[in-house]
Amino acid sequence: RSMPRVIAGHVGESSFNAAAFMHPDPLRNEFFIAVNGGTSIVLEQLFNRFLSEPTLLTWIGDPTAESPGPRFPVRDDAQAIVDEFVKAGVDPFDRFPKDPIRRKAAHFMSLLAMEYILQHELVHIQAGHVTFQPHLTGKLLIRESYSKGIDVEQAMQLQAMEAEADCIAACRTLHTAFEFCENPSSFPSDLFQTPDD
Repeated sequence: RSMPRVIAGHVGESSFNAAAFMHPDPLRNEFFIAVNGGTSIVLEQLFNRFLSEPTLLTWIGDPTAESPGPRFPVRDDAQAIVDEFVKAGVDPFDRFPKDPIRRKAAHFMSLLAMEYILQHELVHIQAGHVTFQPHLTGKLLIRESYSKGIDVEQAMQLQAMEAEADCIAACRTLHTAFEFCENPSSFPSDLFQTPDD
């Protein structure tokens, strides 16, 4: 079976989320992956915060170059992250690891996390979840959680689709990470440049 046309892009939402869906006209055989714009910011900030802490992931680079930053819960919304930093008196876009190896590692980890998200949504398309979804729930969009109008059997089928997408996406993302470890020169040289490079 050939791969249908898939169009991927960002949508202007600050929350952490992504979705796969098909064109309303099934004869077009077109699918879409929409990633909320906030997802990239949330991932970048998460890994930057991790690697800016001198006591976390100490085997990467020189953790002694780092200093603890403001403490607040991890948020799943880019605007909430910005608000927390502003409230703490810190520029939200100036919180990066000081050690260059840790900074590149944070960038690489955020790229791998985005790879996982895109692969997860792509599996929903390739495995037929997106075309099965309307028959199951009456909705075109695959959502990660449902609360109303879903019976136990539907919930189990949805959970099975999510588990399948999670497992395959994890394997594909690990393959990308291992490929990089084995042959870093096979990746574009500017892929791991940070804004200061």
